[in-house]
Formats: sequence, structure tokens, C-alpha cells
Amino acid sequence: MSEDKAQRLLAMIKEKFRDAFVTQHRSMIALMPVNEKDRHVLAAAVASNAQVIVTRNLKDFPRNLLAPFHVEAQLPDEFLANLFYLNGKSMIEILIRQAANLHNPPMTVLDTLQVLACTPQTSYNSFEKNCGYKFPKMTIS
Repeated sequence: MSEDKAQRLLAMIKEKFRDAFVTQHRSMIALMPVNEKDRHVLAAAVASNAQVIVTRNLKDFPRNLLAPFHVEAQLPDEFLANLFYLNGKSMIEILIRQAANLHNPPMTVLDTLQVLACTPQTSYNSFEKNCGYKFPKMTIS
């Protein structure tokens, strides 16, 4: 990605997600007890009062090191399943809207979940197993 394109993307993200940018974590980075390359992640979670770090890298975020900060690390599928459990109707609506906005190539809700999971069938299986919900096969156009 070019520097110009990256700057435009960053500006758009900052505009749309103003509350999501954490900057007050910098002074805490060196104090975090996790792996040096992951300290900024935990520092940002602590500074923003996040309860969850969503990552595929659970081994570098051990539960015992996160517990004093009241933060836990979750796999993306676990996080999505928890959101579904807390508010399934909204999650289904979001997934349907997201799939509807994908045109090149068109995707079903299941296709969208698979892309989010980065591995085929992982999210679908998580939803089915953890939430008891089966998404119908459909193409949103």
C-alpha cells in the first residue's frame, strides 16, 4: 500500500471511529508484563478500559498476566460467538448487511463469516456449536 493511500485510509478510519483511537497508552507500554512486541496491545486495552483483546495469538497473552488488568484474550470466533450470545439479533443483522455490501465477489453470510475467520468453516462451526444458530444458505445481491 502506498504511503498516500495509507494516510487516506487512516484519515477515514479516524473520522468514522473517533472513539476507537487510543493514544494515552504510550506511557504504560514499558510497564506491561507481556512479550515486548505485544506490550502496546495490552497497554491500549488497559488505557481504554477494554475487557477483551481479540487475537489469534493467545500464547503471547497468558491469562495470568492479563488478569490483574481485568482483561482477557479471545480468539475472533470466540469473541463473535460471545457477541452473538449477548445480542444475536443485532449480530445477524450486521452480518447480513456486511454480506450485502460485498459485490466483488458476491458473498453469502456464511462466506462472510469464513472470510472473517480466515479459515474455512471456523466461524460457522463456532456459531453452530456455541450458539445453536444455523445460517440459511443465501446469496445477498
